[in-house]
Amino acid sequence: NASLLDHPGIVTVFDAGEIDGRAFIAYKFIEGESLEKRVTVAPLTVAEAIRLARDTAAALAHAHGKGVLHRDLSCNNVMIRSDGSPVIIDLGLARGGADSRHTTTGTLMGTVGYLAPEQWRGEEANERTDLWALGVVWYRALLGRLPFGTGAMEAVMYRVLNDDPPKPRSLRAEVPEEFERIILRLLEKDPRDRFASA
Repeated sequence: NASLLDHPGIVTVFDAGEIDGRAFIAYKFIEGESLEKRVTVAPLTVAEAIRLARDTAAALAHAHGKGVLHRDLSCNNVMIRSDGSPVIIDLGLARGGADSRHTTTGTLMGTVGYLAPEQWRGEEANERTDLWALGVVWYRALLGRLPFGTGAMEAVMYRVLNDDPPKPRSLRAEVPEEFERIILRLLEKDPRDRFASA
């Protein structure tokens, strides 16, 4: 599925397979650092966060246009090049078409802080599931924290399913109102209340 994608904001996949019983994906080396590493030092500036939002949304729109869901979008899976542009990587859970379930015999797949409510419920993933994760990425990049906190998996799950995240402007006053509105819409509990597309 990843080999269908050709976009500057998505890593180029060269090959995938298995050697000696170990699965692999070979993709282009990206000079830079992960967004997770970057925001661990300090949140992005508002201008940097808006550029990240624009560019990652365009990349995700391209993937979805080819019928590919990422299913594990997180700050660890976004690289920041030396020029500041983001690249989505680690398409190991990417699926297309009908093969879009997040669970295999009851096992939840993905990064805990980025899982959408429907993933916790074991429901079928779609483009709006990736959009939830995109909202979490933007929230963390802008505010330096996850919208539903960290800790035990069960505690995070409860907050994702039941609590509203703190509004970005309550944590950082210079966040534009429209950017806050977009992020909060991506984090709507019901996928139908999120945007229809990246």
